[in-house]
Parts: sequence; structure tokens; C-alpha cells
Amino acid sequence: MKKIILLALLLSSQAFSLLPHQNISQAVFAKSVENREPKQIITTADSSLKKVYFFTNIRNLKGDKITHRWLYKGKIKAEVSFEIKGNRWRVW
Repeated sequence: MKKIILLALLLSSQAFSLLPHQNISQAVFAKSVENREPKQIITTADSSLKKVYFFTNIRNLKGDKITHRWLYKGKIKAEVSFEIKGNRWRVW
């Protein structure tokens, strides 16, 4: 089964994500990820950032696949798919 998490970063307003599934316990934009945890969480859009991570903490979806889909101005710029290999799985 494939789960899709739709992501959007609006450069003109606050960063947000749409979380369509109850098994997502955390989903945040961050400047970095250290020891599998997001660091310097981004709460507002900042076009000066060179690199942005989208960190997702997934629960109880072992065996499923999710996709982080990056959109800009309504167009898909990147898709990264992940196989969920544990009952708690973190991806970025």
C-alpha cells in the first residue's frame, strides 16, 4: 500500500504541511536533522535558506510506502519515496 504525504512550502506565507493520516505523529520543516531528530524547526518561510528538510515521524505503518512530494507553484519539483521498515519510522 502506498501512502502519500502532500507537502507544500509557500514562500509568501508560513510553511505548512497537509497531514492526511492519523499515523503521522510529527511533520515539520527544519534547517537540519541530527541524531534522527529535527533541529532548528522552521515556522515561517525564509527564501534565503539554501537547504530545507521535511522531517516526518511515522507510526504503525510498517510495510507501507510513503512519498514526500515537493511542490512549487503547483508543480511537482521532486518526489522521494520511503519504505516503512518499523512501527516507528522517521524520514527526512
